[in-house]
Amino acid sequence: MPYYKEHMRAAIRRMIDQVKENVYTRLCTLSAEAFVTAEPLPYEARMQGTHKTLQIGEKWGELWDCAWFRFTGEIPASARGADLVALIDVNGEGCVFDETGCPVKGLTCVETTFDTNLGFAGKRVYRLPAPMRETGRVDLWVDCGCNDLFGNYKGGGTLREAYLAVCNEPARQLVYDLQVLYDLMECLEEGCARRERLLFVLYDCANSLRTFSEQEIAAARERLAPELAKRGGDASLRFTAVGHAHIDLAWLWPLRETVRKGARTFSTAIELMDRYPDYIFGASQPQLYDSMRQYYPALYEKIKQKVKEGRWEPQGAMWVEPDVNLSGGESLVRQIYYGKKFYQEEFGLDVRNLW
Repeated sequence: MPYYKEHMRAAIRRMIDQVKENVYTRLCTLSAEAFVTAEPLPYEARMQGTHKTLQIGEKWGELWDCAWFRFTGEIPASARGADLVALIDVNGEGCVFDETGCPVKGLTCVETTFDTNLGFAGKRVYRLPAPMRETGRVDLWVDCGCNDLFGNYKGGGTLREAYLAVCNEPARQLVYDLQVLYDLMECLEEGCARRERLLFVLYDCANSLRTFSEQEIAAARERLAPELAKRGGDASLRFTAVGHAHIDLAWLWPLRETVRKGARTFSTAIELMDRYPDYIFGASQPQLYDSMRQYYPALYEKIKQKVKEGRWEPQGAMWVEPDVNLSGGESLVRQIYYGKKFYQEEFGLDVRNLW
């Protein structure tokens, strides 16, 4: 009877959840205030909205409201040398800005209408920059929208999280090791030798992690390393994975939200590039790049630098990703003409692919 295998899989899932709980240790609650407006304001005007001082669990806005949030706090002296992060969830979308007014990291709500079968949507972690850790003072400005990834929202527009925390980096890496191997196991056929091997290795890790100490986590990662290093054999085809974000310029949100979604996405891609030197990202639609150039010039200069380094691929020769059922030939030709012209003038590239 295969009932014991379901027991093993359930134990592995519980173990992954437990490791996740050990990644971030909260140090204190950050003070939160918001300047709420009906429409988004630029960084320079961030304090012009209706001022609110908020506690965790308090409501700050209705659907499509905007706000500049300010999160502040003191870093305990005992934590100055630690890997410090801010855990922020405004029950909406957000983008962290630096002191010069440049977007540096996108955030999304944890409670969401997003289909979690496609992956976990919430991005609530912002690693504190070195200058902030050195001064011992947290001071973050976040441009927020009271909406979910796909326009709607859940939870009523309330502040869910605003904490200073320490990141246990080995535990964070272990989460990804476990999740990758578990997802691979679930994709393989029942009875397959590789699937059975993964099941027993993961179950062995589940039994060995008791206190989630540094030694236990290191031993678990060492146990999983041979499975992660395995290859599928010499393949006839070579696959290369490039990061990509598909952004509809006008869908279930106001047009002005498209610009902010671009800033959230592109600043996050650059933050990942800075952390992972081998990460490559690509994005389409010159109209979106042009919006970044107009509204976030400092961010746009970072994008141009990554393009020059060969790590950011401008994709799709059309100005936007258009309807091709109703459009006429003249319209489509102009889409390609103006799209290729923009890429040539801005990046010196002749883009020859199409979305």
